Amino acid sequence: MIALGVLLALAGCSGEAVPSASMPSASPPPPTVPRHQDQQAGFALTPPAGFLQVNTADDPSVTAMFTLPGDGPNTVRANLTISAAPTKVDLLALIASSRRLLRTAFPDYQSTVDEPITLPGGQQGWLLGGVYTLRGVRAHNLQLFLVAHHTSYVFTGLTTETIFREFDKPFREAFNSVTVQ
Repeated sequence: MIALGVLLALAGCSGEAVPSASMPSASPPPPTVPRHQDQQAGFALTPPAGFLQVNTADDPSVTAMFTLPGDGPNTVRANLTISAAPTKVDLLALIASSRRLLRTAFPDYQSTVDEPITLPGGQQGWLLGGVYTLRGVRAHNLQLFLVAHHTSYVFTGLTTETIFREFDKPFREAFNSVTVQ
């Protein structure tokens, strides 16, 4: 089940990836982004500024999804997808399985990050990231993997390779805001 969630998160939404606008230094700070709390799945996070939650009721493998508005043909819309599923494996087994899945599903997958992480609340996780071809477009993702209370969580930030740099920091900030109950 989580393998399907990882693949779907990697596939993302179709639509145009919209770069974040830079604000002049004299501008007021951006408005506070509302925190997303999912009691049923047992997690909370603050999505990147400007990202809107989309309805995922028709996809049981996706727990929540946030995306930037805007559509365009043959592109990958910047998005943050969360999958949560029951698991009997620990974090290291989940990572090993995910690495195999990525190499199988995306033969041109090239890893850009593969390292343990400790979230501000002390939760141990793992970051995986890479570039690969998705529907004819070079995509770049960053994923946070967690295992807590017999549940695996995969938080996937995805956009095109050409503009990923603009989203790396907002995705990492969203990941650092994650708490699991």
